[in-house]
Amino acid sequence: SAQEIRLLLSAGANVNDRVGGGITPVFAAAQYGHADIIKVLCEEKADLTIPDDQGRTPIWIAARNGHSDCVVALLEEGADGDSADLEGASASWVAAQRG
Repeated sequence: SAQEIRLLLSAGANVNDRVGGGITPVFAAAQYGHADIIKVLCEEKADLTIPDDQGRTPIWIAARNGHSDCVVALLEEGADGDSADLEGASASWVAAQRG
């Protein structure tokens, strides 16, 4: 929950730590559709440009997984909708493919 994330951050957790596959907390929140957590992480200056090991950014994975509320939250925080993965597919292209 957003409250648990705030607690972890107040205890010193790094908002931009990368774990397996190079994902960050904001990437995981975008991947699983947690717009409320994205907002909390952005309040703590989460870096929206850090890609995973495949070059996918948080907005890319949110678009790929159909989490429009997360895409909106990320765009409101300044994420680049044209960021592309290592194969050149942009977040906006991925969203268009989903319909």
